Amino acid sequence: MKGKFLSRITAGLTANIVILAFVSFLTDTSSEMMLPLIPTFVIVVLAGSPLILGLIEGIAESTASLLKVASGFWSDRMRRRKDLVAAGYGVSSFSKLLFFFSASWIDFTAWRFLERVGKGIRTPPRDAMIAESTTPETTGKAFGLHRAMDTAGAVLGPALVLLLLPLLGGGIGGNIRTIFLIATIPAVIAFLLVFRLREKPVARAPPESFRASLSLIPRNLKLFVLAATTFEIGNFSVLFLVYRSTELVNRIDAVIALYLLFNVSYALLAFPAGVLSDKIGKKPMIAFGYGIFIVTFAGFVFARDISHLIVLFMTFGLCMASLDGVQRAYVADMSPKNLRATAMGTYHTFTGIAKLPASLVAGFLWIFSPAYPFLYGIVMAAGGLALLSRVE
Repeated sequence: MKGKFLSRITAGLTANIVILAFVSFLTDTSSEMMLPLIPTFVIVVLAGSPLILGLIEGIAESTASLLKVASGFWSDRMRRRKDLVAAGYGVSSFSKLLFFFSASWIDFTAWRFLERVGKGIRTPPRDAMIAESTTPETTGKAFGLHRAMDTAGAVLGPALVLLLLPLLGGGIGGNIRTIFLIATIPAVIAFLLVFRLREKPVARAPPESFRASLSLIPRNLKLFVLAATTFEIGNFSVLFLVYRSTELVNRIDAVIALYLLFNVSYALLAFPAGVLSDKIGKKPMIAFGYGIFIVTFAGFVFARDISHLIVLFMTFGLCMASLDGVQRAYVADMSPKNLRATAMGTYHTFTGIAKLPASLVAGFLWIFSPAYPFLYGIVMAAGGLALLSRVE
């Protein structure tokens, strides 16, 4: 009985999927050691502001996202994934080392952008490799495991920061730089693991023209990309949630613990959400995620103390668990096999570009009231939900 249960759980989870899951685990351990410290580093150490923080995150996420559709198309044309995946992880690992040397927020913007360029290069071919390494019946499970391991790294990263901060004993600026340096170690290990992947070339190449390839993407998939992009225009950087918590709590260790709680919730729920989406359908799961997002952001409007924030960071974890891997699996299910990376790249590019207005608008609205960015997010999520309902 136990063996049957285990085989049912692991069905469709091939060696490539497990390797990529561990690569993402290590990469996110590295990234998430840095991420909760970035607001303090930019605003306090490098003399930036919330608007500068929004500018940095918007530029980093959106501009690098332009690479994703090109990377996806090139991966389909090459009929190979591994080389671009390795290149992307290599660029990200190197750029993280440069965070240590940032002398101003302008320097940091350049290194943050370069780190996101690496993500732009690797993401579409990696996601296509995940889809091609499993069956259509288990894409939700495969992407759910990947996101769960990715977010498990996001749990370990802040936990390590909580352990390291009291041990370092220096000033806040020096401590953050030291943690940035330590965080490059798991990133390098992840890069080396990529070379353990095995791939089969895509059987049939897409049209030589990039425009022709895009024209072959199904209408329903294009409509879903529009819905997801509308949602993302209001889904500004999680660093604003971290910064709002800093305003309310005013203790960096408590804020990191809240961010850790978000990632624990996300990590624990991502795999079950992926499995459930294979059973009930990806679209209902995504609609549920958009609804939870609206409820969570409404909660941030009225949050006043640590007890409110604990609940909200947990529900935001549920939201992301219901969306991140499931949306990728939905794109994989709807895309032609020989255009899978192009379709993934298109999805990632448009939703990534949306991060620029999302974070810039959030930073601007924050000037007037911290509640306004969350109200803006609610409106855009409602628009995404309305468009999603039209996807057949």
